[in-house]
Amino acid sequence: MSYLVSIVIPTLGGESLLGTINQLNRGTVVPAEILVCIPTKEAAKLHTKYEQFSNVKIVITSFRGQVAQRIFGFKLAAYDFVLQLDDDILVDTGCIESLITAQIMHGPKSAVAPSLRSVSNGNSFYRAPTNRLLLDIYYWILNGSIGYKPGCLTKAGTNVGVDPDINCDYIVETEWLPGGCVLHHRDNLILENFYPFSGKAYSEDIYHSHYLRCAGVKLITTSRANCSVDDPKKCQEMTLNELKKYIISDYVARKFFVKLSGRSFIRMHIYYFIFVSRCLIGMVRRIQK
Repeated sequence: MSYLVSIVIPTLGGESLLGTINQLNRGTVVPAEILVCIPTKEAAKLHTKYEQFSNVKIVITSFRGQVAQRIFGFKLAAYDFVLQLDDDILVDTGCIESLITAQIMHGPKSAVAPSLRSVSNGNSFYRAPTNRLLLDIYYWILNGSIGYKPGCLTKAGTNVGVDPDINCDYIVETEWLPGGCVLHHRDNLILENFYPFSGKAYSEDIYHSHYLRCAGVKLITTSRANCSVDDPKKCQEMTLNELKKYIISDYVARKFFVKLSGRSFIRMHIYYFIFVSRCLIGMVRRIQK
């Protein structure tokens, strides 16, 4: 059976985009349209290299911002299946087909994400810690008696991923979905800009998930669909200025979300104390080597 799918990719025209589009067109379900949403100033970067793809449409926006660009593309999507995708995500050959199968199983009032893996080693981005004692203590601090629960949003406003390598169920209902790759039904798309800050959209995926759940949309992760992305830069590998910028931006975005969702500021601040301490210790060790 063939499916008509719209792909929406907000981008600033980075080099990874071409590989992402190439991979999409190798899948068992080839997108009917790929809407590449790019600000006017960056559009010149695309030149004519995407003319080879008949399903690629360049959508030029007068503004920049991942969430705003994506929403602009959502409004133009022509088909019922709409996949939001980051410009550096490589979807496996059967990924989109598996996402569609999962959404059909759970009905149109659902959004589905794949398992996210590292390009370099194939490991899950959300590998569960192996030290059970430290795991239990850490998540008791952040999440009370619930503790470590794959797919949850903790009382501290942090997000716990699903590790498909240890989870027995290939389908898991979650409280949030990673924003790099999510399949929606067009009727459920959030078409108003829900992100309250300008610049890089820190934690936008938990905001998006919050509003989807408020609208009655069930959030699903399936391990039968996979995609890959480069490993993010670890905090201990950053310069002090990079780390400062990251922490401040992430803190501001998460603090607003904690207030929005009625979570615990005390637990959130404990999380940042632990996080910053670990980053600084890691940086010192790296410098000493």
